Amino acid sequence: MIDYFFVVDGDMTVHLIPSRVVAGRVAVRLQMYKTYIVGNAAGLLGASASADAARGTAVVSQSA
Repeated sequence: MIDYFFVVDGDMTVHLIPSRVVAGRVAVRLQMYKTYIVGNAAGLLGASASADAARGTAVVSQSA
């Protein structure tokens, strides 16, 4: 059973949405769940990742 959905959107906004609130839906519009915002992940990724997220680009690092 799923208790919560942990969602990070394109703006790096972090949502923690209880599954009971989403129950029965096949699509979720995050603007309806603003009360479940718990923070912003941009600070966790560093300044360059935050800037990339704001531009809508992604940086993928590869390990050797």
